[in-house]
Amino acid sequence: MLLSMGCTSGTPPDDKTAIRLADREAIEDVLKRANLGFELSDPELFAGAFAEDGVFQLDGEGPVFGFDKMHY
Repeated sequence: MLLSMGCTSGTPPDDKTAIRLADREAIEDVLKRANLGFELSDPELFAGAFAEDGVFQLDGEGPVFGFDKMHY
């Protein structure tokens, strides 16, 4: 009988916890898409992780996506 009760305390998460979890999942999704686009050298996938009016500028050494400097 004890096993049928489960391992949770039985209290549902409050609204703040649910919102925090949803926000965290959204942030992780954006970072995952940006990282995957970067790793695959896919500028469309990479840029698609940002807001429409967002700007990403890299002024580093060496080419990235075939360009020495990038501005999305």
